[in-house]
Amino acid sequence: MSMARRFSAALRTMRTADGTPPTGVAEVAAAAVNAIPGVLGAVICVHGDRDAPNSRLAVSVSDAQALLVEQLEYTAGAGPGLYAAHTGCVVRAGVDLERQWPAFSDTVFARTDVRAVYAAPLSDGHQFLHAALVLYFRDAPSIDALDETELRDVTAAVADAVVDATPAIASLADTVPADTPSSDPLRERLAVNVAVGMVMATLNVVASDALAVLRGFAWSHQTVLEPVAADMISGELPVTSVA
Repeated sequence: MSMARRFSAALRTMRTADGTPPTGVAEVAAAAVNAIPGVLGAVICVHGDRDAPNSRLAVSVSDAQALLVEQLEYTAGAGPGLYAAHTGCVVRAGVDLERQWPAFSDTVFARTDVRAVYAAPLSDGHQFLHAALVLYFRDAPSIDALDETELRDVTAAVADAVVDATPAIASLADTVPADTPSSDPLRERLAVNVAVGMVMATLNVVASDALAVLRGFAWSHQTVLEPVAADMISGELPVTSVA
């Protein structure tokens, strides 16, 4: 059975078991891991359009390690997933991962088992979706062993699932987090957007500069953006202290 067929079968099984609507997105990353040999984890990230180019939501995450790698990349501000989404180019980063994105790779190598990444932009067949499928591997040979045509086919199947879930994804992006964010990863990422707004208002800077300030603070304190945003919104971390 092809990887694309394994993906579709796994997605149907997971949705049936969870009672999830047939147009949900939560199980898509886990179904991709089930279908593709050698994958440690996967995320599907939806990026902001030209009105919000710095925003990114991990709308489907296979496991905790995959979520951590995604958070580390977003905090670093550079990495294979961001590159694929912004350029529309497929990335196969194995032995050259450290050379291409040293800050990202150094912290990922120190905190996870991931040593190679495959990232593919998602398209509906006519245009890019401002989204990417990012797959994490233990080593470069695990990527090299995979057939490129099969990878393209499973990426297209993932893109179809994301297109079907567009209304659900849009409703997630419109959710406003509470003053004290919950531990839900999507709410935590949405809280980062709130923190960006707080920095913009306090320091009188544009969104990209405010995000850069938060990234620098998180990186210098060896953490990711989400706990920094939570502390800022709760008042534990004064906005002026991150500058």
